[in-house]
Amino acid sequence: MAFPSKQLYGGKLIAHDSVKAHLLSDLPGVEATGKQEAANVIARLIGGITQRTKLQLRPIPLQLTLPLSLSHPPEDTTAPLLFFDTSTASHGELADDDDPTAAAPSLHNPGEAALVVAHVRALVAAGLAPSRIAIVSPYAAQTRRLALAVAADPDLARGGGGGVEVATVDALQGAERDAVVLSLVRSNARREVGFLRDVRRLNVAMTRARRQLAVIGDGRCLAAAADGGGVGGGGGAFLKRWVEFLEEVGEVRYVE
Repeated sequence: MAFPSKQLYGGKLIAHDSVKAHLLSDLPGVEATGKQEAANVIARLIGGITQRTKLQLRPIPLQLTLPLSLSHPPEDTTAPLLFFDTSTASHGELADDDDPTAAAPSLHNPGEAALVVAHVRALVAAGLAPSRIAIVSPYAAQTRRLALAVAADPDLARGGGGGVEVATVDALQGAERDAVVLSLVRSNARREVGFLRDVRRLNVAMTRARRQLAVIGDGRCLAAAADGGGVGGGGGAFLKRWVEFLEEVGEVRYVE
């Protein structure tokens, strides 16, 4: 909430004292997995003193390099803001032609989708109820593919309205979840970000989480977005400032 409050509301949007420090680990039955546990488990899985040295804890932002081959990377339930930066990986966006009614093809990003599902699985494994999690993306093609992935996983798609929700940013407006995983999709050599310049849409995306927001995106592409105005005006500069905020305040993990 700190970033949109400062950038859009003149610092007047303030969380109540009773909720501003809430974490996922405060919920009943949710295991508290902290930064040191994450570093130790990753080092143990990928092995070697060299890798362990790379994962030394540093002052915030904590930067851990996660190999994509880890199907269940250990995620912090004690971190309110996570940023999985895919700029060091080859997770390119792809056009989607599955919706014949669309005026133009939507976009999806298979690499980001895999990271989203891995993170959600880890949260559920730590004890977080799937119904407390929402997966969000500005792109309909990405939400379609993520919805299929969730539906295929019985641990994530529990019936009776108790499963993980998958929605576009617009569809989630007005709703909240304890954990929100946001896939930004855009990753290209041209550094084009399309309607991620829409300040209003970004504001909705970053204010839906009660206890943890996990952002997955290509930091290099997003930060290099030229300020082309966009819906809401100044969207490129706003997006760049948000990436800088994520890197400064959040727990940053680079994906190889």
